[in-house]
Amino acid sequence: MSGLSPDGQAALNVCKKLLDSLKSLNLEGRAQFVSTLAPGGQVCHARTSLGPSVKPQQRITYEKNQEEFANRIPWESKTDTYEEGIDDGPGGRQVVVLVDHDIAMVWTPYWVRHNGRLQSIGTNCFTLVKHLKDGLGPDGEWLVVGMTDTGRPLTEEDRKRLE
Repeated sequence: MSGLSPDGQAALNVCKKLLDSLKSLNLEGRAQFVSTLAPGGQVCHARTSLGPSVKPQQRITYEKNQEEFANRIPWESKTDTYEEGIDDGPGGRQVVVLVDHDIAMVWTPYWVRHNGRLQSIGTNCFTLVKHLKDGLGPDGEWLVVGMTDTGRPLTEEDRKRLE
């Protein structure tokens, strides 16, 4: 994505860092994941069930950022691999980054691979704030205070485009 302000690029980079951490199912990956999250934040998973055995078919769940959200990932798995990428390639969907001073919204369509197999697609909507390091000046780092994601089963068109 081109044409972003330095703050817009920095906010997008935090989201990419969070997603990239999923490639490292170990304590370092978990530390990288947690380093992107603001204390006290929350995640909302708003998605249609990806399997017919889960009722009801539409479910919404909430998790606290650094505790529940980070703990849902099998960081110490010796057999699983995960990769979540931003779906903005040819035929992909649009990434949107909006920034106003110390708040940002990053909309990232995504795909997920589990053990190398394309599993699902959806959209992440990250809300970030710039946390000031010294509490006085404009220097600071962007951290995720909230995220809502959707997920849906793959269509044949999705499979052709992403596999």
